[in-house]
Amino acid sequence: MAEMNNEYNPDLITLADDDGKEYTFEVLDGIETDDGRYLALLPTYSDPKKMLEESGELVIVKVGEENGE
Repeated sequence: MAEMNNEYNPDLITLADDDGKEYTFEVLDGIETDDGRYLALLPTYSDPKKMLEESGELVIVKVGEENGE
């Protein structure tokens, strides 16, 4: 029998704001529309206490291309 791997491996992405401060998000889902591709992101934190203190709001971003990436 094949062994089941029940380990959760989230799809993480790091984005930087205009000031260069970086934030890490878990990619929950994506959708492609006529206007472009959008991702639903959930902020992640290395400190579990900070994660419990946050509101848990989703962040929706439009995927764009910059410098060919």
